[in-house]
Amino acid sequence: MKKRILALLLAAVMVMAMVPSVFAAEATGTCGENLTWAKSADGTLTISGTGDMTNYNMTTTGALVNLKSLAGEFTSVVVESGVTSIGDDAFSYCDTLESVTIGDTVTRIGIHAFANCEALERVDLPASLTEVGLMAFDQCNALSDVYYAGTREQWNSISIGDGNEPLTQATIHFAGEAPAKNQIGDHITWALSGGTLTLTGTGEIPFFNSSIESITGSFTTAVIGSGITRIGNSTFFNCNELTTVTIPATVTAIDDLAFTGCTALTDVYFGGTEAQWAAITVGSSNEPLTKAAVHYNATSFTDVPANAWYAAEVEYAVEHGLMQGIPGGKFDPDGIFTQGQILTLLARRAGVDTRGCDPWYQAGVEWAKEKGVSDGEKPEETITRAELATLLYRCADSPAVSTSQMNKWPDASSIPDSEAVSAMAWCVENGIINGTGDGKLLPLGTATRKEVAVMIQRYCEKLA
Repeated sequence: MKKRILALLLAAVMVMAMVPSVFAAEATGTCGENLTWAKSADGTLTISGTGDMTNYNMTTTGALVNLKSLAGEFTSVVVESGVTSIGDDAFSYCDTLESVTIGDTVTRIGIHAFANCEALERVDLPASLTEVGLMAFDQCNALSDVYYAGTREQWNSISIGDGNEPLTQATIHFAGEAPAKNQIGDHITWALSGGTLTLTGTGEIPFFNSSIESITGSFTTAVIGSGITRIGNSTFFNCNELTTVTIPATVTAIDDLAFTGCTALTDVYFGGTEAQWAAITVGSSNEPLTKAAVHYNATSFTDVPANAWYAAEVEYAVEHGLMQGIPGGKFDPDGIFTQGQILTLLARRAGVDTRGCDPWYQAGVEWAKEKGVSDGEKPEETITRAELATLLYRCADSPAVSTSQMNKWPDASSIPDSEAVSAMAWCVENGIINGTGDGKLLPLGTATRKEVAVMIQRYCEKLA
């Protein structure tokens, strides 16, 4: 009996020895006074222990000794809780590294810590982080997503050294908050439609390692919204299909290389005066910009004159992401507007993500049905002024309003129903509709794009 048990145990040991363990460490070592590293067979390097990591640097012979030279190739790094810092140059030039997860006790990422990790796509960072060293993520140009365990306010308080644009330009996923799509930095978003790139927001367009085109794709027209103050280094670098750019009067600086290689650029539409243009600080290597024809006192669109009665409202609608231009840097102010477009616009104003739908108006229609704004049954038909007024009236919760003054309008009798009468009376009372030059309301007239922009701007200002 004892021999049988011994034989079974021996057989089990032999079988276990023949089965490779994916969990066993392939290599191990130290990387701090109280820290160890272990690389598993699946290519994961795990840092364990307590305290700070070693700061690595070049040897006297010029060789870089760090985790790559010590552990060999790996594809992911996991820094466990207890570690308090990532050492200088710890993972630099780890060109197979794809993802990094850093535990909740790390406060500092050292200088060049992940520099030149060209395959790095995702980084998970803790809320405990307070400092990111100089060029810690330099040349990590594949980095697309950063998952941060803290809030937006905590992120903004982190001291991030120069040369970390791949980190700051990635999509930041904050804890409990959906990331803003098509976002550049904290305050600027972009939209690409029919070859026109529109940038909206406030503050500075950040430095780009390559070009904004690496994020957005190619375009021929760029419209920079009012409120943006600086065009960062290399923003439009080598955008060789760009022919027209609109720059607002709020821009005061254009950095080096911002328009280098824009060989097709012919026209610049500037929202201010010639004196304001001359006062802009323009960095070096921007000859395509400085040699282009500059049109002063221009709006964001070539077909919207600066002195047009609807120009400010068009700018408002575009800057707030409610409307967009059409290909060629135009707005098409006299173009038609469909019911699907207005429902999409109103849904967008309510915070609904309306992009990527099939059909394109689906999100707007669903939102309108849910809120009781519209049945959404005719999304591809044009919208009349009375129908637009009714939608805005419903969005405002159909407040009580007197209709006694409506008789002063000669075409008031053509308003189709009692709700539309109340809606138009409310719009007139609140300055959303002022009537046409000949004193009519034109309730059955098709609402043009410029009229929609004007009514929407006034409506938003009323409810602000």
